[in-house]
Amino acid sequence: MPRKAMSAQQHYERGTYRKDRHGPLTLYNFEKKPPGKMRRGSGQEASKWIRNIADERAVAEGYRFNLDLAQHVEYFFREKIKHSSGQWAGQPFELQPWQRDEVIYPMFGWVDPETGARRFRQSYQEIAKKNGKSAIASAIGLYFLLADEEMGSECYSLGSDSSQAQIVHSEAINMIKASEELSEILHINRSSNAIMFDATNSTYRALSSSPSGKHGYKIHFACSDEMHCWKGDALFNAIKYGFRMRRQPMHLIITNAGDDLQSVCYKQREKAQAIIEGRYTDHRYHALIYSADKQDALDELEAVKDGATSIPVARKCNPSIDVILDEKDLLADIKDALQVPREIPNLLRFTYGVWEMSSNPWLDIDEFKKCEIDWEDQWAIGRDCWIGLDLAKTSDTTAAVICYHDDDDHSYRMESRFWLPQGSVDKYSHLIDYKEWQESGDITVTDGDVCDYDVVFHDLLQLSEQYCVQEILYDPYNAEHLMQQFSEQTGIERKIFPQTVKHFAEPTKEFERLITNRELKIKRNDCWRFQASVVTTKPDANNNIRPIKPGKDSAKKIDGIVASIMSLGGAMSQPRASTNDLLVFGGADDE
Repeated sequence: MPRKAMSAQQHYERGTYRKDRHGPLTLYNFEKKPPGKMRRGSGQEASKWIRNIADERAVAEGYRFNLDLAQHVEYFFREKIKHSSGQWAGQPFELQPWQRDEVIYPMFGWVDPETGARRFRQSYQEIAKKNGKSAIASAIGLYFLLADEEMGSECYSLGSDSSQAQIVHSEAINMIKASEELSEILHINRSSNAIMFDATNSTYRALSSSPSGKHGYKIHFACSDEMHCWKGDALFNAIKYGFRMRRQPMHLIITNAGDDLQSVCYKQREKAQAIIEGRYTDHRYHALIYSADKQDALDELEAVKDGATSIPVARKCNPSIDVILDEKDLLADIKDALQVPREIPNLLRFTYGVWEMSSNPWLDIDEFKKCEIDWEDQWAIGRDCWIGLDLAKTSDTTAAVICYHDDDDHSYRMESRFWLPQGSVDKYSHLIDYKEWQESGDITVTDGDVCDYDVVFHDLLQLSEQYCVQEILYDPYNAEHLMQQFSEQTGIERKIFPQTVKHFAEPTKEFERLITNRELKIKRNDCWRFQASVVTTKPDANNNIRPIKPGKDSAKKIDGIVASIMSLGGAMSQPRASTNDLLVFGGADDE
């Protein structure tokens, strides 16, 4: 009787396996995945894995914790995955305590005991830079490709562009190359870098952020890397229905804190935070955020500036400290950033998990604050002034800034007015303090969803009666008719201020210099201050700069800064009146 040929599995166990001779290995080279279904009354471990109110509510709804499933993933990491670089290159992937307790066990252990399916379908993980997000995401992707026992599994790494998408995917490829076992059973396409597992006809690919062609995918696993960099929500919307064909898919979002509070990432963050705090219930959404209160972070930075060497707030936000990160190195990075004030927003985002409205602000907001003073209206009587007007197209702030020559030969004074429609107040008040500014008088709120130009016109007429306005400078887009009426009624010259680098360059540079040298006195307005904290600039080929307006739906508004530069441009173009001339009007400095 002929001897029965050994299977690929048997050859593998004896060390004689060759893929070209024996064919692909099957799933069962890995420890078989335990069943998800649980006997009634089992899952006594659940109480240990309740992390927040959302878990308590899930237990009340019948969800249970299957320890065997969670340990199956941990076993896969330890026995099948090897680190590919750094001090751990070639070593097994041993989960750090926070990775086990906050990521892997919750994501894979919670189940519906009746169906055995995983509870979670989406996981939002916001963790500071250099804490090993990409490595664990790559290992999770390999688990879904190899060990989740899903036939025809489609796994994807997604990013804001092709290079971003490749980060997690390339790490998965490097992990395969670091493991003889995985290298034997997985094929990597040389042209596309797609990873293929023939035993289940499964693939793992990297895809760019373009939504084109992604509506037809049947996604079992997707990792959206650094979602805070994504522009718009087209890709997110394109893939979200691609999970419907799978029984227990997973969409993993890994990100740092960002700077766009209208982004698709921040909307996911708000949902995650609401789930953690118990304000919203979605049993299928796993939420993990490592971040500090902004004021706590700023207090720690101030303490480090004063010589403190302990950084407990940063330690809380960086769970891999003492393993991947060294506390002394982190402290040195903080000290370096403190020497360059413009680096503080990035430090807050990437080390403390604080969402900042601008990651690369043009102005040092502390210097701006130091320019703020108060003065009596009496000071302005009889003094020439110039008004810069940035009129809202629809729902933005409309800003008017009044600029005066001050009493010395170099400095200026400015005060501001802001108008905003009620619709914008309602839309953005969860992000910006518009209601508080309305109460304090820093903004005027008009009825409806678009700016009421009649209110603006009426207020400008009052300004023209109170002050000696020489010119009103404005962006002609959408404002020409209003300015023509204003000039005809008041006799004040109107002047178009073209929105080009050529016209902005000189007054923009001077505005920055005046603030840095404290030669600009600003009457405090918190809306104005906020806009100063988020404004960014863009240089041309000659390194001339102008402020850049954010996108249409962004919560960041900079109209007050644009109006400031326009009014300064008007004041710079005219000679200063002598102090004796001003005394005729009795204009005394009332600081």
